[in-house]
Amino acid sequence: METADDRVETIRNEGRLTLLGEHGIPFSFDDDLVLHRRKTLPYHANGMTLWAYDAQGTELLSKTYYSVGGGFVVDEDAVGADRIKLDDTVLKYPSARATSCCASPGRRACRSPR
Repeated sequence: METADDRVETIRNEGRLTLLGEHGIPFSFDDDLVLHRRKTLPYHANGMTLWAYDAQGTELLSKTYYSVGGGFVVDEDAVGADRIKLDDTVLKYPSARATSCCASPGRRACRSPR
């Protein structure tokens, strides 16, 4: 049985991605996959936008999807349809990095698990 890691390795080695199991397109992890580590989409932190272009580079379609937990994925059309909930949780120690969270007043020092 092929694993996700096996499939990724095949795509990387062949430089092709097969759509719907039958239509192969050129694909480069370096050129065609962009990870924005410091940017989030407006409705949920765990999301992705996919674009489709024709051979001339003209955009044919753009679609955003959100993974909302429990194995569920919804598209941007679900926004406001009681399927995506904006996360407005007030954090006691708001931080983008664990080191600054551990250094917050009232917090015990964090130790590195060595």
